[in-house]
Amino acid sequence: MKIDALKLEVTTTDGDYGFFCEFSEGLNIVRGNNSSGKSTLLNSMIYALGMEEILGGKGEKVLPYSLKDYLPVEEDKHPIVNSLVRLQIQNDKGRVITLNRPIKSDEKSSKLIEIIEGPYLTGTVENVSPKPTFVHDPGAAKSEQAGFYRILEGFLGMKLPAVPGTTAKEVTLYLQTLFSAFIIEQKRGWTDYLANIPFYGIRNTRNKVVEYLLNLDVFENERERNNLNYEAVEINQKWEAERYKVKLVEDNNNLSIEGIPIKPVVDFSSSLLSVNKLYGDDQLSLENYIGTLVGKIEAIERKQKGDYSAAPEEMVKRMEEAVDEVSRLNSLHESIVSEVHLNKSLLKEYASTKESLTKDLSENKVARKLRELGAEYSLKVANDHCPTCLQHVDDSLLLADTNIQPMNINENITYLEKQVKMLERYMSGIDNLISKQNRQLSQIQDELKDKKSEVLGIRRDMSSVSELSEADLRNQLRYEDEIEQLEKADSEITNLTGELTLISKRFKKNKKNRAALPKSYLSKNDNSKLKFMESVFKKMAGDFGYQSADTREIEINYDTYSPFLSGIALREISNSNENEESKSDTDANIKADSSASDFVRLIWAYLLAMYQTSAEKKGNHPGLIAFDEPGQHSMRDSSVNALFKSLNDYSGLQSIVAASFDENDSVFDKETEGVTYNLIEVGEKLIKQL
Repeated sequence: MKIDALKLEVTTTDGDYGFFCEFSEGLNIVRGNNSSGKSTLLNSMIYALGMEEILGGKGEKVLPYSLKDYLPVEEDKHPIVNSLVRLQIQNDKGRVITLNRPIKSDEKSSKLIEIIEGPYLTGTVENVSPKPTFVHDPGAAKSEQAGFYRILEGFLGMKLPAVPGTTAKEVTLYLQTLFSAFIIEQKRGWTDYLANIPFYGIRNTRNKVVEYLLNLDVFENERERNNLNYEAVEINQKWEAERYKVKLVEDNNNLSIEGIPIKPVVDFSSSLLSVNKLYGDDQLSLENYIGTLVGKIEAIERKQKGDYSAAPEEMVKRMEEAVDEVSRLNSLHESIVSEVHLNKSLLKEYASTKESLTKDLSENKVARKLRELGAEYSLKVANDHCPTCLQHVDDSLLLADTNIQPMNINENITYLEKQVKMLERYMSGIDNLISKQNRQLSQIQDELKDKKSEVLGIRRDMSSVSELSEADLRNQLRYEDEIEQLEKADSEITNLTGELTLISKRFKKNKKNRAALPKSYLSKNDNSKLKFMESVFKKMAGDFGYQSADTREIEINYDTYSPFLSGIALREISNSNENEESKSDTDANIKADSSASDFVRLIWAYLLAMYQTSAEKKGNHPGLIAFDEPGQHSMRDSSVNALFKSLNDYSGLQSIVAASFDENDSVFDKETEGVTYNLIEVGEKLIKQL
């Protein structure tokens, strides 16, 4: 990532004021007197990037009064009517965009960031068509359509992972947490190695930031380990649920089912399952037991060789009618079952359509949100006017010469909402119809049972002319019902054991993947990167003049990734401003012997060591570092000079350093001696009349 240029525009009751500067590759020094506006410049850059939460707040309130309230000019205070910041940035692919964010505006909300494709501040952009995006609202980090952080993430070529949360299963490692590692503001930025990380409910946020920027294997390994742990719990729950279903089938059908372990196993197979039915004093397999019942039915049917012709005609007719009714009811049952399947398929289709419409509705609401960030203040573009030529434009995607009257965005949202509600009514109706059909099936089954009993009664009356007894007829009916019930149970068992087989395979894969993870928290590659970072840190701490301890004895703690000396954290207590998240058992919160300036030297060394490790070991650092007043705490000139020379050494790093140099030319000359840099002079005041 590279910052190309920044422009501030401030309209007051006294006229137009502002500031413009361009940044080069490599080291950029922003020089100005104390209270001249150096921090205002850097904070405006942070604000333009939507990262102001690292300054301690959201929106324009983090910026000074000179950008949003009034502009002091000599003895007067000129009220500010309108103000904005524009920032031109480019990624490692050479793509350039310009960010436009209002600061004070009666027309646009500060939640709106417009993205202009191209070098709007330093070159020529044809067909300027700002893309509106939003920040600090739900969806800002996820909406690919208009979520600024999601779009910036893609622009920077980052793929932010999900990480363990303090309460939720996983949360996103937001961009703001990363930016706090390479943009260091003046007030709290020098109180810790990573001092200004906003809180987003991320567990061990500092560790996650370091792990991502260094691209440590542990980052993905831990995420994979957590996912596998969650999956293992889910597998056990599913196994228990399916096993319980098998138990219900076993109890309801008086079966004995063996071969299903209490806990998941890696080698479960349905071929090892034993399903038996009690038969006298013995147990028969379910298949053999059903075969026995079939044999008994066949024996009864063989007795049905008597001649029914001697039976009364009326009785024969009743028999035929009853049999026909059984046949009709069976056909009706099959027909309704088919309709139920059809309606369930239709319900699934409607659910898919509803999902698509809901997505469209969500996208339209995002578009309306973007409009309302300006429309509620009568913004021209929101009132159907081009922001450049001010000509009327339709709030529609249809071509201008169409004869169709287009819908505006509110009408479109209303239309989509009605479509969703209509589908919900259809789906509710189909649900009710399915319930009604299921009740019909239950009724038909009852009628079938009664009709079969009627057939049995007629057969009993006709048994006088055959060898069948009433007991035979009743047994035949009972055997047929039992076979039907057992075949249904057998089908259920087959389906359930099929599910258990899939769960077993999933369990086997889970165990295999868990076994493949490194036994230790850090991989060999991770240890190598941290060892490299440690060596760079120790060298730089020495180069920068750190004297409070022997740098040769400093180590990077592999639990907190912080510098340690004999088990003691090398950092200064920051009194009441201490970040609670930085406290841990291993990173003891104690008073080190380091002076304030010595601790700042450690922060320099730590942040640059992290960049160098990322650059040389294929990490994810964006290649930008910005320091606001790194030479505070009466820093020696030689230390600041060493810092500048170190920043000079990195060909792929853009650095921006704002400093006052004690408002002394001699100090400036000493600290920049032998350094190549692009100088940005602020002068007495940053904001000047245009």
